[in-house]
Amino acid sequence: MSNFSTVAERPLPFAQDAEPGIYLADPSRRLKAFLLEEAVYVVAFVVIAIFAGVNISLAVTSVLWLALQVNAGRQKSGTSFAKKRMNMRVVDAKTFEPLTLSQMIIRRGLLATLVGHAGLAIVIAAPTVILNAIGLENGLLRLALTIATVYAYSSVPLRNDRNRNVWDLVSGTQVIYDKFDTLTTPIIESKLSLESDLLTIDGLDVSFATPRGNLKAVRDVTIRLRKGESLGVVGESGSGKTVLSRATMGLLPSTATRTGDIKYRGELISELSSVEVRNLWGTGMAMIFQDPMTALNPVRRIGDQLTESLTERIGMDKRAATERAIALLKRVRIPDPEGMLRKFPYQLSGGMRQRIMIAIAVSCNPEMLFADEPTTALDVTVQAQVLELLTELRKEFDMSMILVTHDLGVVAGHTDQIAVMYAGDMVEYAPTRSLFANMKMPYTEALLKSIPRLETPTGTRLPVVEGRLPDPTKDEPGCAFANRCEYVQDKCRAEKPPLKDDGDNHFYRCWFPLGGGK
Repeated sequence: MSNFSTVAERPLPFAQDAEPGIYLADPSRRLKAFLLEEAVYVVAFVVIAIFAGVNISLAVTSVLWLALQVNAGRQKSGTSFAKKRMNMRVVDAKTFEPLTLSQMIIRRGLLATLVGHAGLAIVIAAPTVILNAIGLENGLLRLALTIATVYAYSSVPLRNDRNRNVWDLVSGTQVIYDKFDTLTTPIIESKLSLESDLLTIDGLDVSFATPRGNLKAVRDVTIRLRKGESLGVVGESGSGKTVLSRATMGLLPSTATRTGDIKYRGELISELSSVEVRNLWGTGMAMIFQDPMTALNPVRRIGDQLTESLTERIGMDKRAATERAIALLKRVRIPDPEGMLRKFPYQLSGGMRQRIMIAIAVSCNPEMLFADEPTTALDVTVQAQVLELLTELRKEFDMSMILVTHDLGVVAGHTDQIAVMYAGDMVEYAPTRSLFANMKMPYTEALLKSIPRLETPTGTRLPVVEGRLPDPTKDEPGCAFANRCEYVQDKCRAEKPPLKDDGDNHFYRCWFPLGGGK
């Protein structure tokens, strides 16, 4: 069993008085809690039917009501609270001793169901009483009227809130969970002691099977990222930046082959099951995808997309998720957040959509955020606002961040380290200040020169990196940048340079580094 089966609660920076909680994300406990919950409900409905003096048709109707709720996927007391119970610490209200799973099911399930659904017993018995009073004994009419009455009862929006209050009255238990006036959220907590490196990538290779052959997208990449640090991954299109991010999160397609080690908090991602990897998404790692114009679902309201991760990933109910969604929208500087929840993506500008994507990504307070070209298709002013917002959120949420971009200017003021990629290779890797003060790789210099400057005279031709990327399906000798490098020498074409360290954590892949004899 992975060490990622334990989850602990960490408050967001703007939630000061949050109750501590313990969350269990073990899939076997989740399934057990769900099955026991459903069994309790079936028993409870039978008891209700007996006490209501109903016949078989009404007992069937009770089970039908449960089936309707499950299939409709509503915020029902059944699966909603089963999901939350596996994500809660439930204690006795007097002694504050934690309850076992069976105690939890009985005290917070059976008792609450019997009392909380006393109204249901009256509702399903009412049609029988009415029809008997007027002398109608038609079984089909009775069944139809009962189904309609039960369905109407089950659709009452306040039913869950009423039942939640009943639970606290009858069960004598207390749930230590997210308050509506705070923004606390669980994060993955490893049983291992926290290492200095939050993310460790060693010798990562990623290739894709294509009709043209094996396409090598990432080649022998090694990265270290500590808690709270930010890393900029820079390179032109096709350099492997996005593939690196997706490989780290486990989002590669089935055609991909990955070798090398990726460790998150000291644990190998490759040794986790698919369920455990999914448990990391949102709470451990999150991603802002590249194009805000297409990343959001066009047929779903913003509120539904924003609250989905809160209800599905950390078990919040709809009310708590909505409260938190509004607070997040305020934090990313969206005016009228309540009204924004009701809008569709097509009603928003590109900048607003990107802010929504950021709010979704940080909603579960991840420890690591991947921002894949977060300023794509945005004008310069909005780009600056989005980058500043990401920097603020990273510090407030105490997140690590990997910022993927093609623009060295973007990462200059927003990252602690920079990794420059070319044709799948990491050709330079250094602290941000060191890289700009003493860059070693000619490709890094070419990227920097290609950035437009305000002082450039009108009509001046902007510098470009001549040529194109090498064929990724072929293993050619020498440096991958040799055919485009203005400083190329014979050795560059004959032998691939290793990744060297200048002794100050400044790594580069070049036989003749800048400043060291071109």
